[in-house]
Amino acid sequence: MKRWIAPLLIAGFAVGCTSNEEKVRKVLDRALVECGAAEGPFAEVTVVEGKDELLKEVCALGASDLNMIDEYHATALVGPYTFTVGVDNETGVWVLTQIDWESLADARRALAGGDPPKDARERAEPAFEKAQQELPTSTWIREQRFENLLAIRKLERNKDEDRVALGSAVQKLLDENARWANDTQQEAHGAALRLRVVRYQKDFAAALENSFGNLGGSDEHLEATIRQAEKDGDKEGAKKYRETLQKERSERPAKIARMQGEIVAARKAACEQISLVDPNVLDGEARAQAVAMKSGTKCTPDAFEPPDPADYMDTDEDSQ
Repeated sequence: MKRWIAPLLIAGFAVGCTSNEEKVRKVLDRALVECGAAEGPFAEVTVVEGKDELLKEVCALGASDLNMIDEYHATALVGPYTFTVGVDNETGVWVLTQIDWESLADARRALAGGDPPKDARERAEPAFEKAQQELPTSTWIREQRFENLLAIRKLERNKDEDRVALGSAVQKLLDENARWANDTQQEAHGAALRLRVVRYQKDFAAALENSFGNLGGSDEHLEATIRQAEKDGDKEGAKKYRETLQKERSERPAKIARMQGEIVAARKAACEQISLVDPNVLDGEARAQAVAMKSGTKCTPDAFEPPDPADYMDTDEDSQ
């Protein structure tokens, strides 16, 4: 594979390049320099009709596989991106017309917006998987794919008997990335994913704890509905609502016991992951967050005692 790097091209061109090839390479050089100067995971690069975005980490890969399609059109690869260069109809100058990486573009398009629905996230997963195969060195793609699968799991977990478990897809991806991070000395990547799981489990435990306060919240409404039905002479309606109230009350102890067990299990799962995180493999703010999370995650035996629902419920004294 014939490859060149932007800084080398700026200094001079290989002997034997045609004039058009040289012009195309200058266009590519400018794009790669612009990409390298950007901040953040994505760089905006100037194309003939505005800006196209590309993952900044590919800029250092340089360009390869220059293909002069004809005297007016050419393509080249920059990592998995295809750069298209052409002669501008108005000026006659070679310009960058398009940058494209289909799989990553499909994944990002599916997740566009503040809170993508489940079907959009499901469309993004195979696109992320393909993008990861095309650029396996990208920690950004790996982390975004993991985040997306974890979000899908959150939306689906109520259908699972074991709601604390990450689910087979998320667990498999976590294990794969942990091995990859170890094999490639990308310890920061492995730590980032584990910290994400810690937040996920702690958030689930907190949501369950908060829901204790809603237990029995419909009782008063049902009791009032029963009284109104009886007042209206609606015996069948009163009977139906009374049965509903009795059913909810009879099922409540089992529901509380399940929630208590899930809270303990989620705390244990968080502690298992946080124990595997070394904040020293991270830098800057990420390291500070890891340190704070480790110190803020209680993993002593008393943390695994089932919580008392009464501790989370409002009382008449509290409301005064």
